[in-house]
Amino acid sequence: MLEQLRPLGVADEETIAQLCRAEIADWRARPTMVEESSLQEPLRHARNAIREHLLLTTANRWKNPKTKQDEHLALKYLNFSLAEWQRINSDSEERFARRLREQQRIDNPDAIVHLSEDLLRREEWYNLALGVTINTGRRITEVLKTGSSRRRRGIRSGLKGS
Repeated sequence: MLEQLRPLGVADEETIAQLCRAEIADWRARPTMVEESSLQEPLRHARNAIREHLLLTTANRWKNPKTKQDEHLALKYLNFSLAEWQRINSDSEERFARRLREQQRIDNPDAIVHLSEDLLRREEWYNLALGVTINTGRRITEVLKTGSSRRRRGIRSGLKGS
């Protein structure tokens, strides 16, 4: 989409709007897009890519009334309507409230700590990933997709029983 947007400007505003609507429609059509709140991630990435890779010029800028800042015109259209944002946020709030209602107690937290320490001592990536997941409280998909690590000297020796 960036290459399609690059030559366009204010004179092509309707084309920019169509490209942005088509991009959002493509995200919605993904088989993995189960909940509307999942659209926030591709939106954030796409908007950041526009900011980072498309040069802002007098021919393609508009002043965002909320921020009072000049932005690429595509950012005006690569966004959700107020109603969509309200729906997305209410969905997130509802899921958060449900998680609070459905909390469960951990009967033996010490056993989980010992297990996670053992996992972090192992060499296999999947054991290490699970150990990091347990110790950070992040979802396994977050650890695998966005996590990064590097081995530091002394980390393993700091674990109990090492």
